[in-house]
Amino acid sequence: MQARRLSPKLIEGLLQILPLFALGSFFWCQVYGAFSVLLFQFTLAGLPVRVGFEFNALSTILLSMVSLLSLVIARYSSRYLDGEDRQAYFFRYMAVTVSAVGLLVLSDNLLMFVISWCLTSFGIHRLLLYYPQRLPAQAAAKKKLFVSRIGDLALLIALGATYRMFGTLEFEGIFRMATDPVFGSAHALQLNLLGCLFAAAAITKSAQFPFHFWLPETMETPTPVSALMHAGVINAGGFLIIRLSPILTHAVWPHAVLTLIGALTAAYGGLVMITQNDIKKKLAYYTISQMGMMIFACGLGAYSIALLHIIAHSFYKAHAFLSTGEVVRESRKSSAVLTSVSSAHFLALAGLGLSLVFIGTVYAGGAYLAYFTYAAVMTMALLANKAAFPQGAFSRVSYFSLVASYLGIGVILYAAVELYFNAQLRALVADSRDVAGFGSAQFIVNVAAIAIIVGATFVAFKLMEARAAWAQRLYVHLWNGTYFGSTTDRWLNRLWPSH
Repeated sequence: MQARRLSPKLIEGLLQILPLFALGSFFWCQVYGAFSVLLFQFTLAGLPVRVGFEFNALSTILLSMVSLLSLVIARYSSRYLDGEDRQAYFFRYMAVTVSAVGLLVLSDNLLMFVISWCLTSFGIHRLLLYYPQRLPAQAAAKKKLFVSRIGDLALLIALGATYRMFGTLEFEGIFRMATDPVFGSAHALQLNLLGCLFAAAAITKSAQFPFHFWLPETMETPTPVSALMHAGVINAGGFLIIRLSPILTHAVWPHAVLTLIGALTAAYGGLVMITQNDIKKKLAYYTISQMGMMIFACGLGAYSIALLHIIAHSFYKAHAFLSTGEVVRESRKSSAVLTSVSSAHFLALAGLGLSLVFIGTVYAGGAYLAYFTYAAVMTMALLANKAAFPQGAFSRVSYFSLVASYLGIGVILYAAVELYFNAQLRALVADSRDVAGFGSAQFIVNVAAIAIIVGATFVAFKLMEARAAWAQRLYVHLWNGTYFGSTTDRWLNRLWPSH
């Protein structure tokens, strides 16, 4: 019994040291600049194998986030799983997953990145089977494994294509060549195809539509597993695009794919979330929607916003899952209820969103179109909220003054942090892509993405009341997750029968 308890306590102790190391590395980089550590390198079957770490603003920021979240989840799990027979199993594979994520963010070459990527999938797969005797847990793990292999295959093909095109797997050498205008012009088609492979890997890893169906079914695991997955591993797709963004500097196709898939996923996840009455499924679809917004930001080329989104969503989602009981209690209290808006209000929102995209295309030659497009989505989301309040519950003036104050402070802090991240990433990631005005591919894709979100907003308003027959039928379909779960169950059971 003592030996069984030793492993969780040892792992928890190591996780207490990791944040100190990560934060120390971050402050070191702020003072002395980025640095690399080479452990060893050798050649295997003609392929150079290098194991080294790169400590820079991006890697140390994310390592600090991962280590702090891991420590919180471990402390929570030591009480939540106390007395469980498989508590040591959880901590063992949590250590594998956290180590893999740490190696992923610190990798200084693509081969090490891909190996760490696959190792994170292995760790999460084992955690999803925490209760291996439960059939729903087996089905969810099978779906996650299937989707992960699609992404892993795309990444492995991209690994080979990258080595053939650049002759190296080290990020420094790859990025130096990829960002060169002459090289980019001469290899535009190859860079677009390579970028699409990286985009496919990111889309599958971050549960983008239509590869999202496994995530809402992973609730058979303990709450700490959900927190670790939704607050950590699910963000790996966004990190992949941010880290490899210099390769996408001269690639239009992958950005278009990411923008449209991200907008579609955000819209779909938000609509399904509205219909859910199970708190964990609601959180799962909320994660899908937020991952859509993260991929959307990556597609726009607004990488500093995507990084801020990863960090903010990770801390929020960890808190949301670890405090689901409190959320249920709070929901029973008397509070404001969101209501539908008028047709004039909706048309004004749609017009505002499209106007911001047009303004962004004109302003400064379109150099800031990515930020104007993202601002259009955020502005529409903010102004779309309309609530009904209980009679006599509180002073309306006091309430809205408080909301306005918090909102103003939030916007100022958001702008300050985003500008800080933008300054930190300027030397590490590609800048926002060049545009060519109203006829450019970026403008067309951005308008299409805004149209998707505007359409979803209209449907969301109708679902709040669900008076029309079509809205009632759609509500049922969305409540069932548009039947992706049952459809993929039948399809996977034929392709991959359970024994």
